[in-house]
This record gives sequence, structure tokens and C-alpha cells, in this order.
Amino acid sequence: MYYTQNEVNDLKGVIGQVFSNNFAPTLCSKLIGVYPEKGYVTYMDERGRYESNKHIEPRRGVHKMSIDTAWNSFFY
Repeated sequence: MYYTQNEVNDLKGVIGQVFSNNFAPTLCSKLIGVYPEKGYVTYMDERGRYESNKHIEPRRGVHKMSIDTAWNSFFY
């Protein structure tokens, strides 16, 4: 798990935005917080944006993801 301060700053700038998340059942999540001292971000699953997965219910609660994985989801 390797990340830079620039990646942390990038993620802090997009808190509250929706991103494509391959680990979520709806493939869609919203970034909630960034915690560089712990090495992860928190996110919540959102209802799907695409017609093919609008019937899938998002998981409830807040979930964790490593900073480098979240950065790749947003910027790569």
C-alpha cells in the first residue's frame, strides 16, 4: 500500500463525488472521507446510474478502501 501526499490531496478535493467502483454491487459509490494516517478512504454505495443495474440495492453503511485503489478509481 503506497500512496503520495499528492494522491491524498487529489482525493480530498473530490470528497462527496460519485465514482465508478468495481467492488460495489451497483458499481457506483460516493467518497465520504480520506484518512491518510490510517491508509484508507471511506465510501458509501450509491444507487446505480445505468439502466441495467438500477434494480440492484446498494449495500448499507460506510465501507473502507485503500487510498491507492480509490485514487485509481477517480484519476486513472
